[in-house]
Amino acid sequence: MGTFTGVRDVESFRTRFREMITTLRTVQRELGGSLTEAQEFVNQSRQAGVFGSTAATRFAGTIRSVSASTGMDQGALIQLASSGAAIARSVGGRGEQGATGALRGVSTVSSALQSGMISEAMLSEATGGRTGSDAMQSFVADMMQQSGRFSRTAAGRYSIFGLSKREGTGLDQGALLDFAAG
Repeated sequence: MGTFTGVRDVESFRTRFREMITTLRTVQRELGGSLTEAQEFVNQSRQAGVFGSTAATRFAGTIRSVSASTGMDQGALIQLASSGAAIARSVGGRGEQGATGALRGVSTVSSALQSGMISEAMLSEATGGRTGSDAMQSFVADMMQQSGRFSRTAAGRYSIFGLSKREGTGLDQGALLDFAAG
């Protein structure tokens, strides 16, 4: 898991080992399954750009809640998160942001389907005939790729600049919500 990198003495090893076991037990509680499955999840989370005990635990909770709201398999969600991480990295973003964005995206698409804002037929048409969770995953991946391409254009850069905080410390969440709402 890379947890023991830089360990120089027995006390450091003991501390990191306890932290790792605590993380694995928390992930196991969130997702169910065995400690081995929890360790596999943490390893897959790293591929999605999620590092550290706190982040892995938070990511497990996100996977659990998105799985419950969308009805998608946890394995499919982890795969989607990894795809989102790869897309974010390809445009200079952080993997964890892409993974989280992909999960938020699929949750939003699922909510739109459940509320009737879009129909299964519309989603199928937009994804080349795919249905169910395959259609949602494909749609989210396509939207993330289009957003990445947009961010590399002049209009995209100006949009990001306009949504940034005055201090230059990231994006203004209120402005993002206003922008997303139209």
